[in-house]
Amino acid sequence: MQHPSRFQPRVVLARMLALGSLALTVLTSLRVVHGDTGLATISLTALAGGLGTLVCVLTLLARREQGAGTAARFAAARRRAALTGVVIVPVLTTGVVGLSLVREVTRLTGTTIAESPQRLIAMGRSRLVAACGEANADVGNVAAAETCFDHAIALDPRNAAAYHARGNLATAEERYTDAVRDFSFAMLLEPHNHAHYSQRGLALTEQGNYGGALADFERAAVLAPDVATTHLYRGRLWYARGDYTAALADFSAALARDADNVDARIHRGLTYEQLRKYPSAISDFGTAIQAQPDEPSHYYHRARVYAILGTYDNALADYATILRLTPSDVNAYLGRGWVFWQQDDHDAAIAEYSAAMTVQPDLVVAYYQRGRSYAIQNRFDAAIADLDRVIALDPFHLDAYFMRGVIHQARNNRDAARTDFEHVLAESVDSNLRAKAERALQQLDE
Repeated sequence: MQHPSRFQPRVVLARMLALGSLALTVLTSLRVVHGDTGLATISLTALAGGLGTLVCVLTLLARREQGAGTAARFAAARRRAALTGVVIVPVLTTGVVGLSLVREVTRLTGTTIAESPQRLIAMGRSRLVAACGEANADVGNVAAAETCFDHAIALDPRNAAAYHARGNLATAEERYTDAVRDFSFAMLLEPHNHAHYSQRGLALTEQGNYGGALADFERAAVLAPDVATTHLYRGRLWYARGDYTAALADFSAALARDADNVDARIHRGLTYEQLRKYPSAISDFGTAIQAQPDEPSHYYHRARVYAILGTYDNALADYATILRLTPSDVNAYLGRGWVFWQQDDHDAAIAEYSAAMTVQPDLVVAYYQRGRSYAIQNRFDAAIADLDRVIALDPFHLDAYFMRGVIHQARNNRDAARTDFEHVLAESVDSNLRAKAERALQQLDE
């Protein structure tokens, strides 16, 4: 006859939990043997230990409620429960956890268990040196930064972060071949890190390898679809290829994920400008200016669009802000000169172009534009002098040859005019410029 205590609910539950605990312990052991040391394995191990402890408690309660038997039997039951629930299962559990951790460290370091301590020391030193490199890069100490990254990689050739940081440094210095190489190494070490693909795609874009760059951006978007940078970089690729509709979609996607991304905001504004959606461009540039009011380039972009729209006062105000922030900004002087040219204020235009030359004495565009203003004012000697200077600095500036020919023609210097027009026809592939030169020659022959 079976003992009635075996059918008490707590005894039955205790035995079921004991079997469950044993099964979980065996399962987690098998998972570790097969190399699974993830969160699920650790969770199952902890559950097994908890069930084992609960077995002990329930067994003691069941024995206590039995009410029959000697103190010796009760003490023996307590010892068995303690041995089963508190000692054996937790010991097995602790062993599984320990083995899991050892295997995980070994997997991360890529070494054998015996080599892991030395490997961890090397990894720590490598990361410290790489951090010093990033600190030097942040303050513009490029040579020291690169030396640190080189040393970090020498200490730990599997330090993907050091390769990535060195690749960023190479990109900033426009050494795109070096950048592609470093990002490729980082990808081999961390094939699921989207940042490596995005940065290599950016370097490939700068190299003109649009197919390879697009493949990298597509992979980055799959790995991290909610990261704004991937869409920003892919948008820059579309912009470089002249596909402004696709670029606009990606820049908008980047801003949908990170509304404070000023780089994406500026690039979307530039794209709107190319699509001739000027009010939208001005809106994006204005938002960028609010975020970074001391960045001159933002004002320059907006001033250029204001000038296209003919809102010259707004354009001049932005150019004035640029010159307040950076008094030697040549583009601001050129921009103001173009605005004054559009307003037929050639005295003011000449003053702006002359100011640009004081900053950059051999600025070809400033000489050419000032020469045009002199010509409009019939100040032909000054115009010829500026155009001669343009041609001396840039012998292939065919617009300067044509303009000089026009001035010679106006002064009835027919031979000099013919020489300049014929030179344009001989060298130019611009159909519009060639047509103007042909018409000018016909006028000379009349």
